[in-house]
Amino acid sequence: MSKVIARKNLPVRLPLFPTITLWLLLDKLQSPGYVWGIVGTLMALIWIAAIFMIIKEKEVNVLENK
Repeated sequence: MSKVIARKNLPVRLPLFPTITLWLLLDKLQSPGYVWGIVGTLMALIWIAAIFMIIKEKEVNVLENK
């Protein structure tokens, strides 16, 4: 298990901004369906990895007085 800074001390790290940006880019460029499928699959894998990392990490409070 890896130690990480507590979530209350950091902004959210989910890949929301890249997902929205790629969706808008593909829509603007009028990409064909197979490109949507490839990008959608890659983004799904990125989201699964991000959620898995959030579940498996151990939080460390950096502002804790010891």
